[in-house]
Amino acid sequence: MDQLSHYQELWKKTKTEMSQSFDEFQFETNFGKVNTVVKALNGSIYVLCPDILTKTKMNKIYINRLNEILLTLTDEKVKYKFVTSDEVTTKEPTYSSETKSSIFQSNLRPEYTFDSFISGDSNKLAYRNSMMCAERGALFANPLYIFGGVGLGKTHLMQAMGNLILDDDINKKVLYIESQDFVDEYSKAAKSNKFAEFEEKYSDLDAFLVDDIQMLSNAPKCQEQFFKIFNNMYNNQKLIVIASDRPANMLNNIMDRLTSRFNWGMQVDIEKPDQELRVQILKRKLLESTDQVVPDEVLEFIAKNFTENIRDLEGALRRVLSYAVTFDRDITVDLAKDALLSLLKNTSTQDTTDSYDKVMSIVANFYQIDLTDLIGSKRSAKFTTPRHVCMYILKSHYNLPYKKIGYYMGGRDHTTIISAVEKISLQMKQDIEMKMAIETILKKLG
Repeated sequence: MDQLSHYQELWKKTKTEMSQSFDEFQFETNFGKVNTVVKALNGSIYVLCPDILTKTKMNKIYINRLNEILLTLTDEKVKYKFVTSDEVTTKEPTYSSETKSSIFQSNLRPEYTFDSFISGDSNKLAYRNSMMCAERGALFANPLYIFGGVGLGKTHLMQAMGNLILDDDINKKVLYIESQDFVDEYSKAAKSNKFAEFEEKYSDLDAFLVDDIQMLSNAPKCQEQFFKIFNNMYNNQKLIVIASDRPANMLNNIMDRLTSRFNWGMQVDIEKPDQELRVQILKRKLLESTDQVVPDEVLEFIAKNFTENIRDLEGALRRVLSYAVTFDRDITVDLAKDALLSLLKNTSTQDTTDSYDKVMSIVANFYQIDLTDLIGSKRSAKFTTPRHVCMYILKSHYNLPYKKIGYYMGGRDHTTIISAVEKISLQMKQDIEMKMAIETILKKLG
């Protein structure tokens, strides 16, 4: 049985199950002419409707129940979507067979939707603007630039945008890609002299979703190519969405004409989730992944101790669930403490020296310089600015004595530290970029 026939059989079984909820006349009226699976793409099973009214009813009224039934019939991560005949293209693309598969792979994960994204105060701005951008396209904001720390939901939002765009029109060409993969593709094209195929892939996209844009740093030729793609899409009012771990004006080693364009549209940030939102995320994860019952006090304990990002939070929950099954114990706070003991040691019992080392490491990483240069003697602004920032944070947020900061920063005199702290303090009041840089670094520090 081929893939389409397999999904056709699933739809037939779904209709049979759905019919139990209606009398014969009602069922025939609503579902009698909805019979054919026409396409399967990116985890979606597209079912043909006879008209727009039927399509609207299916997508707005019955979709959740139909997808619930589908979950009971298959372990595949798929869901139904409903379309009319004019939305289904039958014309074959003219691209070569060698490049066709890469052109039409959206790289979207079907489980990343706006419905599965938990929204709260820390991410509400990004959530709402991402949804508006997906619904209204480049006319709402172009580009949309999302920034925030690791594991806070940037990728989820970007892919939710792509999935929503395809929900509205399955023939749209949407591509999600991580910047490092873009760099690798460019390098491969350069080595094999296949630039025509590379450029063709990006020539007629409707939406381009680019993750971790900071990974383009120190790749000037690749940035030039990205610049061409950006301009082409922008001029043709095609949507561009970019994600990064920092604001656009704090990107290092990215050419100015690119970063300036990143500011043309709208920038939105995602902050660390608060306690209430972390608990909500854990509850949603439980509903999606297991039938195990976890008391609220256990969820609150996990949420209280894993505050940095959603990945760590969900990882801690999985560990507790596995621990309970492995040792055949009830899920309690005491069990959670046992299960997470080694992780809690790593997150909450580091000595202060480790904390100071972490400050220096994060500052060096943020400014993309070596740790040796951070505490070294090079005097260019590339090194002195992060050096002064590090001194400022060690004083203002850890209240270290000036002499001790001097010790950590390469044996510098305390008067040098005083001068650096005063300089950054003043700059914070006058320079919004410096203020945002400090705030971003402090978020990474927790």
